[in-house]
Amino acid sequence: MKRILFVLTLFCSLALISSASASSYKFVIENGGGSYSLASGDYLGLLGIRVSDVAQTDIQDVANQITSGTFSNVYAGPDYGSAPEWTPLNLADLVDFDASGNARQSLWFEFGPSNLVFSHKGYGGTATMGTNGNLGCLDEVPPAVPIPGIAWLLGSGFLGIVGLRKKMHA
Repeated sequence: MKRILFVLTLFCSLALISSASASSYKFVIENGGGSYSLASGDYLGLLGIRVSDVAQTDIQDVANQITSGTFSNVYAGPDYGSAPEWTPLNLADLVDFDASGNARQSLWFEFGPSNLVFSHKGYGGTATMGTNGNLGCLDEVPPAVPIPGIAWLLGSGFLGIVGLRKKMHA
C-alpha cells in the first residue's frame, strides 16, 4: 500500500512539474489596435496578456514571441502593477499573473518602422501591433509618475480629511 501511494504521489508530482514548464498565453493588442506615433519615427503600442497557465514569466519570454518586426524599448503599461505606467523595463523584469491565471498587466512596446507581430504561445494565430499612429503623436515617451510623489499627495489628503473629521466632532 505504501509503495502504491509513493508511486502515485511521484506520478502526480511529475505531471504537475511537466505541465508547469510548458507555459502558454494569448496576447491582446489594447486600445483597439491603435498606436502612438513618436517624433523619433517609432511607434508605441499597448500589449496585454489575457490567458495564461503560468504564475509568472519575464518580459524576455514575451519578447521571444515576436515573429516579425523589431522593438527598441518596453515600458510598464497601466496594468503593470509593480511600477508606474511608462517606467522603462528590462527584459529580465517579471510579468505576474493573478491567482486565476489571468494577466493583470500590460506592456507598452516602442517599435518600428514596421508592424510588430506576436505569436500566441501555446495557441494558434498571431496578434499584430500596427504602425497606424491613430492614437495621436507624442514628442517622446511620457515620464513615469513617481510613487513617492503619489504617496505624499495621497497621505497629506488623508491627514487633511482626518483633521477635518476631528475638528467637526470636537
